[in-house]
Amino acid sequence: MADKVDKLLTDYFTGDLQRKISMRVDMLNTVQEIDENTGGGRAQYKYSNAVENKMITEESDAELVALRHNKKVIDTWTSGMDEVRYQVMKEMYCRHKTWDKIALDNGVSRTTMAEWRKELKFSIEGWGLLITY
Repeated sequence: MADKVDKLLTDYFTGDLQRKISMRVDMLNTVQEIDENTGGGRAQYKYSNAVENKMITEESDAELVALRHNKKVIDTWTSGMDEVRYQVMKEMYCRHKTWDKIALDNGVSRTTMAEWRKELKFSIEGWGLLITY
């Protein structure tokens, strides 16, 4: 049974993690008008601080912070991989091919692939992932 790190890596390699981040940002940035003029009358010295409000909303949202943190951790560990290892990990987590097919296509053994997968998961788990699943 796949654990939460496997689910996170699957989302990363399929592009779902980036889509979740984009959708969360879009959801937070939907226009929600708040009537600050509760007492009636005209507001004096009123200015629009939409950019600051947007930044505060995004930085204070726990789910968005967790998603971005997780993506940054995985980006950091996968950026140091050689091309073959990255391709193997991508094919493993996209689940479009069997392990035997991936091993044959990339010229590595199943044991090596399992070791690479274990190393990646161990490296990522060590950085305190903020799982949102």
